[in-house]
Amino acid sequence: MSYKTIIVNLAVDANPAPVVKLAAELAQRFDAHLVGLAAADVPPLVSTGEGLVYEGEVMQVQRTEIEKRLAELRDIFEKLVPGSVSSEWTQYICGPTRALGLAARSADLI
Repeated sequence: MSYKTIIVNLAVDANPAPVVKLAAELAQRFDAHLVGLAAADVPPLVSTGEGLVYEGEVMQVQRTEIEKRLAELRDIFEKLVPGSVSSEWTQYICGPTRALGLAARSADLI
């Protein structure tokens, strides 16, 4: 069996090191291109005493936190993947399931 492209999905709320190391080993073994992927979505509603409302400022703070975490994940991915492995990073501000579904079309292994 041969793999040309491997996607490793990094959850924003988990330690990425074990899964990145495993994916990098697989990519090296199969001489495959490794794609690091992370995604998170900003919850659209905020609960207040008056019910659920859209709160622009709160959403912007959450988006900033997500962007910060995605940048951290990218740094970890880039540090853990050896230079001998062809790799790239992809990130989205959207639901992780949707992002992975879109990216999966171009991968042999996820």
